[in-house]
Amino acid sequence: MDRHAAQDGFSLRELGIVVLVLAMLSGAVAARFARARTAAAEVSCEENVARVNQAIELWYFEKGRWPASDLSDIGRDRWYFPAGPPRCPVGCGPYGMDPTTRRVVAHRH
Repeated sequence: MDRHAAQDGFSLRELGIVVLVLAMLSGAVAARFARARTAAAEVSCEENVARVNQAIELWYFEKGRWPASDLSDIGRDRWYFPAGPPRCPVGCGPYGMDPTTRRVVAHRH
């Protein structure tokens, strides 16, 4: 009788290869999701900067003066940001205004 004809299932070597391939695929997928999440956070940061710049200009046109550099006065006025001033989703903290350009201080991710 042939020794291989009576075996059912996978050998330990075949099972190990399947587990290795699955581990490699899951690692590749996890890395792709991490990159997508970082890219989405950076786009969200750019949108926040645009919203804060718009609020700075609106503050100037309504109040006749520029807001504080740390934007604390805009943060206290719930009309501008009802849920509070936005923060950088990448982890750079709160936004601030450059007193020279009257724009959000550039920061790098």
